[in-house]
Amino acid sequence: MAIAGMDLLVQSKSGTGKTLIYVLAALQKIDKSVASPQTLIIVPTRELAIQVEDTVNGLANKLHNRNAYLCVSFIGGTDVKRDRMRMARGRIIVGTPGRLLHLIQNNVFNTSAVKLLVLDEADQLYCTDSLQKDVQALVASLQPGIQIIACSATYPNALDERLAKLMHKPVLVSNSERATVLVGVRQFVYELPAQVNSMQDMMSKLKAVQKIITQVAYDQVILFASSQSRADSFRNYLQRDGIECELMSGAMKQSERLQTFQAYRNFKMRIIVSTDLMARGVDSSHANLVINLDPPNDLVTYLHRIGRAGRFGSKGIAITFISSPQQCQSFKQI
Repeated sequence: MAIAGMDLLVQSKSGTGKTLIYVLAALQKIDKSVASPQTLIIVPTRELAIQVEDTVNGLANKLHNRNAYLCVSFIGGTDVKRDRMRMARGRIIVGTPGRLLHLIQNNVFNTSAVKLLVLDEADQLYCTDSLQKDVQALVASLQPGIQIIACSATYPNALDERLAKLMHKPVLVSNSERATVLVGVRQFVYELPAQVNSMQDMMSKLKAVQKIITQVAYDQVILFASSQSRADSFRNYLQRDGIECELMSGAMKQSERLQTFQAYRNFKMRIIVSTDLMARGVDSSHANLVINLDPPNDLVTYLHRIGRAGRFGSKGIAITFISSPQQCQSFKQI
């Protein structure tokens, strides 16, 4: 349906191949005689943009005349002058909303030849007023009647109905099950005694992490914390205790984020402590253990976090720490 040019609302579990669907459709649409971008892929995070760029170019490399299919990513925290030179080479453009809109407004990105728009992790693109405003401005810059594909594991707050209004006779492609947890992910709750302050709570969780990683076989583990400061503190204390790990946080410099992200994807690290920056769309076939150091605030975030394990049909384990009656009650509601 995607290759045939139909507008699609795609909903399926994390790691089941949504990216492949729109990448194949984008490659099919390339007109080698047109020296302008022909597909626009909008994603919510910088790391996901880099990942999609690698996926597109990896598939295009199997085809003849790779340069005709070149995908280029555009994200915040990088040199805008460099973006101007790279835009001339791009036929498939992927990026975050703010940077893409900036390039359009400064006449760097000409959208007149774009015939496919992809909204990846659509629920995240519409989760805040600022992101939603940027996405709407990007959509308005495109020619009417182009193909639109929206992808997400979840469509909260009737988002699918809102997106459908942008499309022409859209088709909803969805699994019939309400739950969107991967079959291969086993879920556990790890109950810890309530602590009188946040430092004792952190020390209790660090002790539990050390116990788990010495007793549970894993290839790669992601530890999720509720904030940048807590993620940084967890990383520092784990390193102090001799556990090799890295941090992924929005507070890091972009160069450091990309270096850590590539090391994670290339299996050059086994343990990473992260905020929810790593919760969506990020792939690693080696990740098979997720630990929620701090429980998430909602079901959608929980599903995306634990979806980092058990991807590509593999098996995984998700463990959520609960250390107070209030957290226990909140988690039951999730």
